[in-house]
Amino acid sequence: MQFKILGPLEVTAGGQHVVIGGTRQQTVLGLLLLDANRPVTIERLVDAAYDDDPPTTARAQVQISISTLRRLLTARGRGTVIATRSRGYSIQVPGEHLDAQRFHDLI
Repeated sequence: MQFKILGPLEVTAGGQHVVIGGTRQQTVLGLLLLDANRPVTIERLVDAAYDDDPPTTARAQVQISISTLRRLLTARGRGTVIATRSRGYSIQVPGEHLDAQRFHDLI
């Protein structure tokens, strides 16, 4: 599975484009990929998904987005890629599968 965050968010599996879903799922995945292999707090995910006016259900909606992303990535053969951490989540991505990390390695 390849993840691209330099430019529009894009995920491919076996050469096929993976449809991520709505804006909230894309925002959550994008933020996790920006900090790939490091924990991202749920508060930061809520802030990214809802700017300055999160609804009272924001935490639950972010958790639903995480669950949806887990199912989607698992269905594409990626297994458990999003891990729960004490205050949030992290996405485990080998550097060669993330365009930003490949770019960083090359410079």
